Amino acid sequence: MMATHSAHTKRSRGRPLSMTKIERREQILNAAITAFNEQGFAAVTMDLIAKTAATSKRTIYQLYADKNDILKDLLYYTGDKTVEAFGGIEIPAGPTGEALLATARRMFEICMGEELICMTRLLTSEAKEYSDHARVVIHRSNSEIVRVVKRYISKKIEIGEFIDEDPEILAELFVYPIIAMIERQYHAQIKDPANVEEIDHWLTACVRFYIRGCAAHSGVEAP
Repeated sequence: MMATHSAHTKRSRGRPLSMTKIERREQILNAAITAFNEQGFAAVTMDLIAKTAATSKRTIYQLYADKNDILKDLLYYTGDKTVEAFGGIEIPAGPTGEALLATARRMFEICMGEELICMTRLLTSEAKEYSDHARVVIHRSNSEIVRVVKRYISKKIEIGEFIDEDPEILAELFVYPIIAMIERQYHAQIKDPANVEEIDHWLTACVRFYIRGCAAHSGVEAP
């Protein structure tokens, strides 16, 4: 028993297990977005990214050709996380207006996360040439939340709460005004950020107008 315990102890004190390729990618991308937003894209070097990530340039070059390659991957990485977050939204049970307002609030919360704000600021001010890639990522994210809302709206059409129209169109009519409001807030974030009460007023008004336009009868309560 003593010999077995000693051997196990010896192994546990050896070199730590190497990171997987996925873990290494996340480490580099998290370091890169920090460096880009603190120093500006133009000023960041591969040396700085390596230092921020606490790894070697050689390790980074095994995954990326240059910092432009990193930024492109960072864009898709952030987009994948947004798609996952949108896909995980569960529209709550209860009155339709309150359920949709809770969904709008959750959308806003996801999109106003620090990582997404940093990425948006970076693409807007430092890397406009990546706009084509950004459009692809934004389309995927928006399509995912439309899918979630469409499933909910389809049920409301079935029970006669909503007008009998294409549920995807009705879902888009809900999602895109919220997205537009979020984009407005992105641009105002630095100069004149709205307060929590103002944001909630906007979201509530948006959902109220939506309910009035899409409800099949007056019994569907707006928030």
